[in-house]
Amino acid sequence: MGKVLNGQWEIMGTNNPAGTLRRMDALTRQDSQLPDSILAANSIVMTADGHSPYAMAQEIKEWCSQHFHYIPDLDEMQVLKSPHYLLQQAQKYGVVAGNCADAAMLSAMLCICDGIPCYFEARAFIKPDNPYQHVVTVAQTEKGLVDFDITKPSNIGDIVISRRYKVKV
Repeated sequence: MGKVLNGQWEIMGTNNPAGTLRRMDALTRQDSQLPDSILAANSIVMTADGHSPYAMAQEIKEWCSQHFHYIPDLDEMQVLKSPHYLLQQAQKYGVVAGNCADAAMLSAMLCICDGIPCYFEARAFIKPDNPYQHVVTVAQTEKGLVDFDITKPSNIGDIVISRRYKVKV
């Protein structure tokens, strides 16, 4: 939805993310029903302390951070990859590359497989009239929200989120 060029956010995206988020939701729900997706998600959280939703979400976030490499969209077209495909590639090669929507769908699929409620959140930055440029998964746990923004470049500080659009997964 947005990309970083020379350490700066390039403003691009959409003012109406509903269609993309609905498609992301459909793909994520579909792939969360696959037996090997469930098996992989369960294995990721095996070491979670007490198997609380918060601890499991932290394990999923850590796994995604280690196995997902962010690459910005090269054009303005949003191409969605199946989260099951992303999982298979990460398992096969140790890492998978994709954009923020790919990261959001992968992390949401793993959360759903482990019974953790979550939603997609499209975000606009800096000015209220800027288009939505980014999407993340946010998990709802007994200790509060866990934000899965694993694609934020390390050289970018906190950016003011001017508006949010949420879709429950």
